[in-house]
Amino acid sequence: MFAKKNSKMKKLMTLATLLAFIVPALVTASVVVDYQINYKASNVNPTVFLAEGPNYATAKAQGLLYVNNTTAIGTYTAIENNAQVRFNSTLYTDYTILLNVLELVSTTSSSTTVWINGSLPSDVTLYITTSQESFTGSLSSLGTPYTPGKPISLAGNGIDYITFYISGQIPSTGNTGSLSVQYLVQ
Repeated sequence: MFAKKNSKMKKLMTLATLLAFIVPALVTASVVVDYQINYKASNVNPTVFLAEGPNYATAKAQGLLYVNNTTAIGTYTAIENNAQVRFNSTLYTDYTILLNVLELVSTTSSSTTVWINGSLPSDVTLYITTSQESFTGSLSSLGTPYTPGKPISLAGNGIDYITFYISGQIPSTGNTGSLSVQYLVQ
């Protein structure tokens, strides 16, 4: 009888030892680490951008200017970077002036350095002014022609206006350019 108890005791001890190793392993294995990261993906509007100006719709309706790749930013119809700009000129004239057809818009309260990059047809000159311009019969009223890549200082929450001067008549081929904006908020 003592041998039988001893045998049962050995089995019980073996089972207890086995459980002593298995149970912690099971408990450890059942620990699950769960991290949740909340995020919202959305488009971020640029701080400075080109937009359709006050005379854009008239120039477009007359077939003188067309910009592709636009998007809505607040109340503006913004022009996406590297957008193609198509120009046409008035027939039988020495020049065509497209006054205030685009805007350079800043939505930050800080002053900003801006560069307008891209390419324009050789017959097209870009002018930038801080207020809407009206043509007084002289090109000097439009200010200094803008040189692509030259930095512009734009006031916080400001709008500059872009005018294009087309000398002569633009041929039907080679009438497309592109525009994009880079900026540094100070």
